[in-house]
Amino acid sequence: MDDQQRRTELADFLRTRRSRLSPTQVGLPQGSRRRVPGLRREEVAELANIGVTWYTWLEQARPVNVSPQTIEQIAQALRLDQYEREHLFLLAGQSPPLEPPSTTLVTAPMQQVLDSLGENPAYIVEPCWNLLAWNQAASLVFGDFDTKPIQERNLMWLVYTDPAMRRLLVDWEAFARCLLVQFRADYGQRVGTREWMELVAALQRVSPEFRQWWSSHDVTRPMDWRKELDHPIVGRLSLDSVTMQLHGTANWRLVVYTPAPDTPTAAKLHSYLLRKSIAGPTGTIAGFPAFKSS
Repeated sequence: MDDQQRRTELADFLRTRRSRLSPTQVGLPQGSRRRVPGLRREEVAELANIGVTWYTWLEQARPVNVSPQTIEQIAQALRLDQYEREHLFLLAGQSPPLEPPSTTLVTAPMQQVLDSLGENPAYIVEPCWNLLAWNQAASLVFGDFDTKPIQERNLMWLVYTDPAMRRLLVDWEAFARCLLVQFRADYGQRVGTREWMELVAALQRVSPEFRQWWSSHDVTRPMDWRKELDHPIVGRLSLDSVTMQLHGTANWRLVVYTPAPDTPTAAKLHSYLLRKSIAGPTGTIAGFPAFKSS
């Protein structure tokens, strides 16, 4: 939307959030002679510790500059939830501040979705690319994640340090480079975060390729490309992937792999996984210790 439309949306949003709050909800006296429901503009300004005139201009859709700190103060004054707060920042032309790492557990419905994908390998990762949950097809195709120490169940760590993963990927360098530039884009939003800094430092210590390519500072957003695998049991597999954001989580992503059309991959997976009799959920992991592998 253009700037004027965005300011109009911001003004309307502020008015609707203000109108739904009563003085008693925010610790103010009810008073009398209220011609409209909700808080007055001057009450919101007082709660947010900003000027009444300045706040009024926001509700009048005037072109004023808003700092992230001020938007946060308004969000707290209006008792906005996580999604309303993010919406407010975007309407104000600001990037929402990153939320702290989620302590949300992988839920049973999430695991059921993974398991329902059957012969399609799938897993859930959080922003630092730690594996949170997966289906059995993923373990049988990419390796048994359950056998890895918890702090090593990380996609970047596995791709760059696990010899079995290097053998599995037909063009390991292309895969690893593509993964790294996406990882770098995510890292840029979390520079200084302890977990990220420790993971990057550990990868630089143990992987010459990561150390060299990391210094190039190439970045891109997630993309879908065909993965060619040389599986030790069933041979060549061609997989396409799609990545989806999971609603209601702190930027968790669901990654699903499907057999490439016009290849024998689907038949190979069906035969292999049928022999393994995949059924039932695998373990789920929530919460990772600081990355200290060496």
